[in-house]
Amino acid sequence: MPEKNQEQADLSQEDEELLDQVWDRVAEEERKKKGKKLLKALKPKEEASFKKWYEGHATALKLSLDPDDPRHHYDYRAAFRAGAKPDKDGHWPSKYKTPDHPNRFIDGVDTISDIK
Repeated sequence: MPEKNQEQADLSQEDEELLDQVWDRVAEEERKKKGKKLLKALKPKEEASFKKWYEGHATALKLSLDPDDPRHHYDYRAAFRAGAKPDKDGHWPSKYKTPDHPNRFIDGVDTISDIK
């Protein structure tokens, strides 16, 4: 997605919120077109911080450097927003798995919602 220019950086709070809504809608449409799961879109300001955060974790855990890699089955942007991180074994909180995650259900328990 393109970055905001200087003119956009000087918008009122109300305009900024409206622009953020537009960005969220554009991101959702792009994901639909690309056939990707609808993951939590970040505002342009957050995306740069997210990319740096994700790259650090991906490098340390030897994950794909593409946070949208379909093999992840995980919403790293939602995890980023929540301040989540992997445990000492490199396992991320199940709460942010996508619905099609291969280990969503373990022993009859939905690991996303923790409901039997």
